[in-house]
Amino acid sequence: MKKVILVMICLQCFLLSGCRTAMDASKAVAERYRSPLQAVIQVSALSGIPCDYQLECCVETETSTATIRKPESLEGIQAVIQSNTCGIRYEDLALDSMMLPVRGMTPADCFDQTIYALRWEVPEKYSYEKRNGTDCLCLLFDHEDDIYDRTRIFWLEADTLDLMEGEYYLDGTLVMRMKVETITFTESEQDA
Repeated sequence: MKKVILVMICLQCFLLSGCRTAMDASKAVAERYRSPLQAVIQVSALSGIPCDYQLECCVETETSTATIRKPESLEGIQAVIQSNTCGIRYEDLALDSMMLPVRGMTPADCFDQTIYALRWEVPEKYSYEKRNGTDCLCLLFDHEDDIYDRTRIFWLEADTLDLMEGEYYLDGTLVMRMKVETITFTESEQDA
């Protein structure tokens, strides 16, 4: 009888410790990504008009921007994301209040919505794996509505929790890939 109780206690500790690790990881990621940040990312749009972009992104509390660096023919065009709208700016021209077709699934707003997910959403699945020789925390976010099934998978470096890569799926089809070249966390006005 004592053996059975001991085995049950050990089994519960084993199972609960796994949950605690996942909760700790989720909390640590959310805390890490609440600060404003800047990044340079590579985005490969694989559907519609396939194209590779290099974007300079800045995510603040209320507003995010994504400025095209490459291709050179589009250099300087900037998307300004606020709430559910996206404005496009280039030199003296501005188009405000454009609605995005599917939030977080376009090169203009994928990074903004990725950071939103890391800050505020709970991943459906967690795992630790190697990606390109680096130990990573893999997070899967799945959202289904009346129109689309949207799945996003992100890989974060296990030690630093720096975002490395993302894949974006609509209805099971890979539509976009993102790679982070650099990421810098800045001090928020509240912390100063």
